Amino acid sequence: HTKELREYLVKQYPEKTSGLMDMEPIVFSNVHFAYELEYGREASLLTRKNSHEGLDRKIEIMQGSMVCVVGPRSEGKATLLKILGGVIIPPDSGIFIPAHLRILHVAAEPYFYKDSMYKNLTFGLHPDSPGASKERVKAICISLGVNEYALRYLEEPTVGDSDDGGEKWSLVLSLTDRHLLNLARAFVFDPEVLVLHKPTMPFDERVSSQVLKVMREFVTDRGLHWDSEQKTLRRPRTL
Repeated sequence: HTKELREYLVKQYPEKTSGLMDMEPIVFSNVHFAYELEYGREASLLTRKNSHEGLDRKIEIMQGSMVCVVGPRSEGKATLLKILGGVIIPPDSGIFIPAHLRILHVAAEPYFYKDSMYKNLTFGLHPDSPGASKERVKAICISLGVNEYALRYLEEPTVGDSDDGGEKWSLVLSLTDRHLLNLARAFVFDPEVLVLHKPTMPFDERVSSQVLKVMREFVTDRGLHWDSEQKTLRRPRTL
């Protein structure tokens, strides 16, 4: 599939061969999956063969797109995102993802481990990485609308230097700030493909509008709070 796709792209865009990797789409093709439950029963999702309501078709998402998955309850939306994010790995997923893309799956419920806020928000990044600078982390939090009082905990020491095990900051957060920091951590990590479950559900209209604005900026600017002059040198971001 990959070889044929690249040969097609070379023929279609001979002048852009240096950027072909950024033109490879994410492809959904006949995606089917069923959960195995107790008593020998199955909960079938994404399995409606020969139905326009299922995924018995080919869908292509170009890199640099912002896509929303909508539909009735219990029809497989979350399962589809989990397959895309690598949380569920069926024998034959029916999803093609270009191998060079990093994918981050973010669940709807926030989870933080016992360490400082800064360590939580930069999880997965090397401490010396430019993406892990406190200035960038704070700027992303501010752009999402994290409460100023909560942001003071960015200066809190790590577990090894703290007597409270790094838990104090997580105990005083409002529900809104917990969800905003969950999103901030994802934007700080800066994957090429970001999979979010119900990113605006916990918020009121004002906060939801701000979150959507930041999500669009993540896609259009190819990441958040980087040098704008180097935008074209970065890979597209897909959400």
